[in-house]
Amino acid sequence: EGEMAELLEGLRDQHPSVRLFRNSRNLGFVRSANLWLAASKRDVVILNSDAAPTEGWLNEMLAVFGNQPQIAALSPLSNRAGSCSVPNCGQAFPAALLPRERLQLRELPEWTEMPTAHGFCLLLRRQALNQLGPLDVAYGRGYHEENDWCQRARRAGWRVGRANRAFVYHEGEVSFQGERAWLDARNGWRLVRRYQDFFAQA
Repeated sequence: EGEMAELLEGLRDQHPSVRLFRNSRNLGFVRSANLWLAASKRDVVILNSDAAPTEGWLNEMLAVFGNQPQIAALSPLSNRAGSCSVPNCGQAFPAALLPRERLQLRELPEWTEMPTAHGFCLLLRRQALNQLGPLDVAYGRGYHEENDWCQRARRAGWRVGRANRAFVYHEGEVSFQGERAWLDARNGWRLVRRYQDFFAQA
């Protein structure tokens, strides 16, 4: 998208530490994400373009990583992120009805173990990436690639979690629009063939 490219170029011009990758063609989400993962030597966050972080979100997530070195993947709480959703787990909630000033997260446990993290905002540990490799390109343009990676991590002895004191708003269902249901179903079948009990656990 031309407008997005201009915004990103402006951000890069303002902040010399920003590295901007421009693909000559649309590689899909998974292949593009893998390019970014390979370009870094550190822990990395995958953050969707329809996500809106709140103050302190990354510090909270990194604190969990620092305190729990066995965690490979971590997501924050959100208004629209499956099992990371509040106030009702598994149900989307309008962002406008959950204003930042009403978020009271300090009394929650620092983190909760989960069968998977949510791909809209995903902190991945570099050590685990080096061991397990990147996202599986079999998932094509996207959907369920983060679930697959988290299952690989758990099989290798890593843990996966939710950072309960970090919050990132999520608009949801923006990237694939009319193709969402088809991609979800196709990749869901691929996932369950590999990990038959995944959806029961989730």
